[in-house]
Amino acid sequence: MIAYSSHLLSPFEELLCAVVLSRPISHCLGLRTIRTILNKPYALRDPLAIKTAGPKKVLEALEAAHTQHKGKTADEIALLAEVVSNNDWHNDLSKLRAPSKNNVESERDVLRRSTKGLGKTGLDIFYRRVQWQWDEASPFVDARTQAAMERLGLPKRAEEIEKLIESRWNDLNSEDGGGHDLETQKRRAFVVLIEGVIGADLEKYIDQVLDEASKL
Repeated sequence: MIAYSSHLLSPFEELLCAVVLSRPISHCLGLRTIRTILNKPYALRDPLAIKTAGPKKVLEALEAAHTQHKGKTADEIALLAEVVSNNDWHNDLSKLRAPSKNNVESERDVLRRSTKGLGKTGLDIFYRRVQWQWDEASPFVDARTQAAMERLGLPKRAEEIEKLIESRWNDLNSEDGGGHDLETQKRRAFVVLIEGVIGADLEKYIDQVLDEASKL
């Protein structure tokens, strides 16, 4: 079972998630939709799987998730699979980085122009999530996440968040690292932290978190 908040997703899966999460639906419904389409029996985790499944199966997955705007979202998922598989990327988003010379603005521009339904919000979601794998994008904190961090009394600037993680690394580092080097592990911790905060904000749990913290 893929849990969106903890499973290590591929860049394509992250891009697919960004398309879903940038739709005008609740964050909770977006996460449920992602879990449904990425896990069995649908497992729509790469362009080939999406194209092989076909439009009806993609729509069936969205219906199983009881999500909104199913038809438009299904169209955007199908188009995303088509775009990524039918160009110089050859199903590998990492190949987008070479012609862009690891320039984030160039990457964002190519993705924006190529991917229907992926505007600034979707791009922010994608780069917020993928930055632990694409080091040229790190460190990145979008404006909404900065505001949520500030509400929780946490540092909002990327460099300050990195320093916080560094200072607490021995407390945070309870895993074997999954075979990744130390810097990659720390970028992953950065992503987990800011994703947890933005999730709490979108689900309107910030006040509850602050209330519980005040009791400690």
